[in-house]
Amino acid sequence: MFAVIGGHLATALLAQGADPNLQDDEGCTALMRASRAGQTETVKALLANSEGLVNLDLSIVDKEGYTAADMAYAKGHETLAQHLEQCLNAES
Repeated sequence: MFAVIGGHLATALLAQGADPNLQDDEGCTALMRASRAGQTETVKALLANSEGLVNLDLSIVDKEGYTAADMAYAKGHETLAQHLEQCLNAES
């Protein structure tokens, strides 16, 4: 999972075709892991690349039914969670 490595490396991996919607054994995506950890730069990199290079799905839920925004809220990253919700609402 490349969420923990930072925005610049995430951008490079996405440019090489990494799938940001890939889920681990808990159902978490890179966006979920970065959101839960409060890694704003990685989240920004994933969101920025969703505009052209990849199709980032913000509505994916993990095995417990939580989205990336839910995870950010749960860990006290309210500004990040609100931004994710705004992006999700803009998709609909």
